[in-house]
Amino acid sequence: FEFEEWSLTTAATLANPFDIAASATFTPVGGGEALTTGMYYDGLNGQGDHVYKFRFTGLQQGLSYNVTTSGGGVAALDGLAGGFDVVANADADATGFLTNVGNKYARQVGNDGGLQGELFNVYMNLQQFGSADGSFPSNPVWSTQASRQQYFDQVKANGANVAFMLVSNNFFELGEPNRTNLTGDGPYNPDAQTFEIIEQAVQHARDEGLHLHLWAWGDDSTRRRYTPPDDADKNQLDINGDADRRLQRYLAARLAPLPGWSMGYGFDLNEWTDESDIQSWAEFVNDQSVNDHLLFARAYAASDGPTVNDAGANTWRADALGGHSYATETDAVLEGPGLETTGAGGPTGYLEVAQDLAAGANKPHLYEERFTFNRTDGYWSEQRTREHYWYNAMAGGMGSWWGFFDRTDDQGPPTADGYSVELRTQLQTFDAFWRQGDRFLLDMAIDNAVTDNPVLAQGQDTGQYALHSEAGDLIVVYAEDASVIRLNLASLQSDPDWVYGARIVAVDTLTGYQEITLGVFELADFDLDLSGFAEIGNPLSTWALSIRSATGGDANGDGAIDLLDFDALAQNFGAPGNGGAAPNGPAEGDFNFDGVVDLLDFDLLAQNFGASAPAAVPSPSSLAALVPAMAVAGAGSGAARRRTR
Repeated sequence: FEFEEWSLTTAATLANPFDIAASATFTPVGGGEALTTGMYYDGLNGQGDHVYKFRFTGLQQGLSYNVTTSGGGVAALDGLAGGFDVVANADADATGFLTNVGNKYARQVGNDGGLQGELFNVYMNLQQFGSADGSFPSNPVWSTQASRQQYFDQVKANGANVAFMLVSNNFFELGEPNRTNLTGDGPYNPDAQTFEIIEQAVQHARDEGLHLHLWAWGDDSTRRRYTPPDDADKNQLDINGDADRRLQRYLAARLAPLPGWSMGYGFDLNEWTDESDIQSWAEFVNDQSVNDHLLFARAYAASDGPTVNDAGANTWRADALGGHSYATETDAVLEGPGLETTGAGGPTGYLEVAQDLAAGANKPHLYEERFTFNRTDGYWSEQRTREHYWYNAMAGGMGSWWGFFDRTDDQGPPTADGYSVELRTQLQTFDAFWRQGDRFLLDMAIDNAVTDNPVLAQGQDTGQYALHSEAGDLIVVYAEDASVIRLNLASLQSDPDWVYGARIVAVDTLTGYQEITLGVFELADFDLDLSGFAEIGNPLSTWALSIRSATGGDANGDGAIDLLDFDALAQNFGAPGNGGAAPNGPAEGDFNFDGVVDLLDFDLLAQNFGASAPAAVPSPSSLAALVPAMAVAGAGSGAARRRTR
C-alpha cells in the first residue's frame, strides 16, 4: 500500500500547465478493469522543463499492469508505455485504503488486500491544535513531525483514531483560508506546499495507526469566505468552476493514490451550497481518482436507503457521496433538509444511534456535526461522551467526532492532554477493547436478545446491548451500571462452532484496560455475577464482555491450550470417582461437558495443544507419555523490491 510515482517532462509552451488534463491508464495483464489516474503538475525542473507526475498504489501482490499515457494535448506526455509488477510489502500487516462493507467502515490490510472492520472516531482540539475556525495546513501543528506527533499522541490518548484538518483556500495559497484574501488575480492554481503538508500528515498518521479526515471548505459568511473562488473575481463564489475543477483534478491525481484519508465537503453547507453542487463535486472527484476515498457532506444525505428523522423535509440526496453525514438540529431550522439528529445537541441515546445507522444499510455513517465537550449548553459532558463512544460501536459502528471547539468559555479541554485523566483512561480502555482486541468484525449485527434487552423491538432500553458475529464466533455485550448480566447462550447449542462452550472475558470500562478471564461456560441461559470484580469501590460498574467460542482443551479460558490446561485435566482425570462430584466443566478438565474427565477430553486437548500458545509445543509422543500419570492422579483425587503495496 505504498505508491509508486513516475515523472515526465515537456519543454512545450503552456498557457497554464495546471490545465493540462494528461493521464495514465493501468491495464491488468491477463484481463480485468483498467484504472486511470490524472497527472499532476509539479513545476519546473533545473532545465526549465515542465514536470508532470502520476502515481499508482497496488492493492494485491502478484498482479501485473501495463501502463499507457494520454498527454492531454501535450505530445511529450502522450503515447508512452511500460509495465510493472505489484510485489509484497515488507510489512505483512500494512494497512491500505479505508472503504466500507455495508454500513461499516473497513480497512484494507495485508498483502492480500483483505478487509477488517474499523471504528471511526475523529478527535480535534481547536484550542491547542487549531486556529480561529479549524486546523489549517498553515497552522504550526502541521509544520514539523514533532508538532504533528504531539497532536497525534493526543488523538490516541483520547481514545480516537482519526485526526482532522480543515483546508479551504489553503488549497490555493498556503496560509490563506479566505478566498477574498488570495494574492493577486486568477487563475488560482493548487499550492504544492499545501499538498506536501497534507501528504506528510497522511503518511505520519498512518505510521501512528491513525487516519486523517479532511474538510475541503467552510461557510461563506462575510467573516470567513472559506469557499471556492471565481477565477475571474475572487470576491465571487464559484462552486465547481474553473479554479475548483482545476483543484479537484490536482487533488485526485496527487492524493487519491495515497491510502489513509477521507474528506468531508465542509461545514455550514446549508448556507451556501445544495445537492446538485455536492453531487457534481463528488462525481467529478470520484471519476478522476484511481482509488476511491470516502466522501461526506455534513447535513446532506447520500441517496440510498430511507431518510432519517424528518422524512418529509429530507429530500437532498447526493448518491456520489461515500457515506451518510449528519448534523444536529438547532433552534433555527436548517436552511434545507439533511440527515439530522433529534436532540438539540445530538442523538439522545443508543436507540437513536441504532436507528440512524440502520436507516442506510450500504454506506457508512458519520455524525459530522462535532460533538465537542460542553457544546450546546453542556450537552456533551464527559459522561455522555464516554457513553456515546460505546453506543456508536454497539449500534454497529456509527462514526463520530469528539474533542474541543474553539470557544473560550467552558468548552475548553479540562487538562493539557484533552479530556480529564479519568475520561482519557476510560476512552483508552474503549480503544484497547475494540482495536487491540480486533473485536469489531464486519458481519457484526445487533443481537440484544443475548442480554434480554428488547430495545429495538419495543423501544425500551435496559442499558445492555449485544453485537454478534456469526462468522467470527464472537459476541460482544455492553452493560451499564450492572453487577449481574443476563446471558442467553442456550440458542448457540445447535451451532457446531460453539460445541465446546463460550470463553468469556470481562473488561471494566470505567478503569484502565484489564482483561478478566472468567473461564469457559456451558451454553445455557444464566446470570453472570461480576459484583466481585468491579474496581471502583462499588459493586456496580459498566462492563464489556467478549464471548468467543471456546477451543476444546481450554480449561482456564485464556485461549491458549498449554500445560496449564493439561494440569487441570491431569488433576481431575477419572472424575467422578469414589462417589465424588461431577467435574465442573472445562475448568476441571471436562472439555466436552459430558460429566466425565476421560480420554475423550484428553484427545481434545491433544488435538489442540499449542493453539495460541507462545511457548514451545510438546510433541504428541510426550503428551501420550503423560496418560498413565493422569490416570493415577484422577483415581486418587475424587474431586517491495518496489514497494507498490
